Amino acid sequence: MRYNLYWFGMLTTGNVEQVGKLLSELLEGKFYTLITAHPVAYKNPEGVDVRMYVYTSQKLVAAGTSDNKAIVAEVRDGRAHIFIHDTYGSHFIDSDLQGETAIPDSTFQNPYITFEGNRVTIRHRAPAGNLLIWTFAVEDHSE
Repeated sequence: MRYNLYWFGMLTTGNVEQVGKLLSELLEGKFYTLITAHPVAYKNPEGVDVRMYVYTSQKLVAAGTSDNKAIVAEVRDGRAHIFIHDTYGSHFIDSDLQGETAIPDSTFQNPYITFEGNRVTIRHRAPAGNLLIWTFAVEDHSE
C-alpha cells in the first residue's frame, strides 16, 4: 500500500484526469473511512458548529454506474467533474477553473484537494453554498 502519496491544489480542467488517477491509486481495491464535516455558522457568540459524519469500511463500487467506473474524472461543458461511487453512495465535485493550476481560493467556491499519505481531503462548497469537507482515509486491515 502506498502511503507516500502527496499532491495538493485546486481542481481544474487541466488537472482533473490527474486527480482522478490519484483518487483511483489511493482508493481502488481498499477499504476506507469516509469522514464528512459540515460547518454550520450560527449568529451567536459560540461561533460555528461542525456536524461530523463517519462511515467506516467503505469501498469503491462500479457496478450500476452508467459508465461502469467507480471514479469518473472528465471535462464536460468546459467544467472539470469528478464522480466517486462507493458503498455509501455517490459523491460529486466540479470546478470551472481552467488550465493546469489555479490560485487557492479560501472561500472554496471550487474544490481544493489535498492528498497526504493514505488520505485525501476535499474542501468545497455545495450548490446551496455550505462549506463541505470530505476525507477519504485508507484503513489498515493488515492485522
